[in-house]
Amino acid sequence: LHKDMILSLIRAPISTFHETIPKGQIFNRLSKEINNMDDWCSREFVGIITGCISLITCISVCAFYQPLCVLFIPILGVLGYKVAIFYVRCSREIRRMEGILRSPVLNVVNESIPGTITIRAFHYENQYRELFFDKIDDQTKISLISMGTSQWFDITLDFISFSFISFLMIFTMMFKERFASNSIGILLTYCINLQNGLVHALHVATGFENSMVSLERCLHYTKCPSE
Repeated sequence: LHKDMILSLIRAPISTFHETIPKGQIFNRLSKEINNMDDWCSREFVGIITGCISLITCISVCAFYQPLCVLFIPILGVLGYKVAIFYVRCSREIRRMEGILRSPVLNVVNESIPGTITIRAFHYENQYRELFFDKIDDQTKISLISMGTSQWFDITLDFISFSFISFLMIFTMMFKERFASNSIGILLTYCINLQNGLVHALHVATGFENSMVSLERCLHYTKCPSE
């Protein structure tokens, strides 16, 4: 993908592409966006596999010791899926905006470093410093929104999974004569692991979906019209 982007950029028209597209946007695609796919996508893909295996294992153990919990697990899965879909719809656009607002920061740096002598000669240091801080503030604002939506997603998944744990705890207390103490201990232990597995599986799945924004933005640069 990186090779295809480089070839496409080299062959792109100078007048209609290189003179109109900010250099910071090109640097952003060739650095941060590529790094997202090299680093985060591979981690999240492995995380999806391990999270699903852990989730299936915990569900199997809970169903073995308490078959009635199988009736509650589909409700848990549907609620988690609905919340994940709602979260992805907004977080995907936030991730796209974050990538767009990162480009002006790199563009200011790209313009300032080669023009340092001219900037100092005309005493424009304060103007460029304020411009850089403004771009950083814009990028930081959207990053804070991205982190806030991610934390909301985690809290919502915790609430859904804790409701499942509460159901099993209340049920075992109501019919404690039907369970041995070691069975209750194993059941509650794997319930907590089930909660962690659900949060981890859905979180990495939505993260992988959001990382596809980087792929989309990079693929766009492989289709530049050739001169």
